[in-house]
Amino acid sequence: MSFGIPLRSGVSVGAASVATLGSWSRTSVNDFRVAMPAGSTYTRAGSATAITSAGVIQTFAADAPQRTDRGLALEPAATNLLLYSQDFSNVSWSNTNATVSANATTAPDGTTTADKLISDLVLGQHRTNQTPTSSAGTQTLSVFAKPAGYDFVTLRLNTTGGAAGFNAGTGEIVGGGTGFTTSILAAANAFYRCTIIVTGAAANAIARFNTSPATNFDFAGDGVSGAFLWQAQLELGSVATSPIVTTAAQASRSLPVFTEPVPLGRTKALLTYYDGTTTTVTGLTPGGTFDVATAVIAAGKGQFGASELVTRVWYP
Repeated sequence: MSFGIPLRSGVSVGAASVATLGSWSRTSVNDFRVAMPAGSTYTRAGSATAITSAGVIQTFAADAPQRTDRGLALEPAATNLLLYSQDFSNVSWSNTNATVSANATTAPDGTTTADKLISDLVLGQHRTNQTPTSSAGTQTLSVFAKPAGYDFVTLRLNTTGGAAGFNAGTGEIVGGGTGFTTSILAAANAFYRCTIIVTGAAANAIARFNTSPATNFDFAGDGVSGAFLWQAQLELGSVATSPIVTTAAQASRSLPVFTEPVPLGRTKALLTYYDGTTTTVTGLTPGGTFDVATAVIAAGKGQFGASELVTRVWYP
């Protein structure tokens, strides 16, 4: 997909244009929150998602940039190894002392696709899990969760070892252990994306989600309470990328290709991110093309959910 000349009050785009930002005078300020830059090309096979500043998950068709008011997401290719990522009632998920009510509430993307994991009356753990086909190494497990009577959700990879606890009502991380790191991200409709990154996960490690009224695993449920769950995701590597919906098979999101023209007389670019951090790229060819996607991904930026979506490219 190629883009024509964007219009923005006070800022024009092109090799001869100049914008003054604070004490900096820069040429060709391309603000991705406003429009894609003139002469740029963006392609990506398949749909993808990005998150707004309000936590809404937006879906973008193939070749449509993952662009919101937070900036442009530029992510590496990834595969969701879990099946039926938004359908915990499917037989791919195995429940222990719990049942699932499908499509029970509104998910962060505005659809009624979040399920309710409901505890039964048995004294014990109340959970759902799936055994994916995966290879050993660093793996990242995530799920969007919201209280449905119980505030606490626990994520675990492998049947033994530490597990990470999250308070899906307050957005707090309440438990952890060794061998993994945790994070939590606020999303729309009072959901939080809970994530654990396990550095030594075994091949085909079980992915498990528990619900509980407190940080303890074992309790007698009431047959009504539990947690809302949406979009379970297991990926190889150490990043929870944007949601990749699966059904009967694992699914992947392709690497985007995004280039834009380098203004004449310019040999470097300054990439600015939503959190105010920057990346400087040198050695560009005046009048040539700048591979923005490769530069951003190499810098470890542009990830879903981080405050590092690309907002601008400046050519000093």
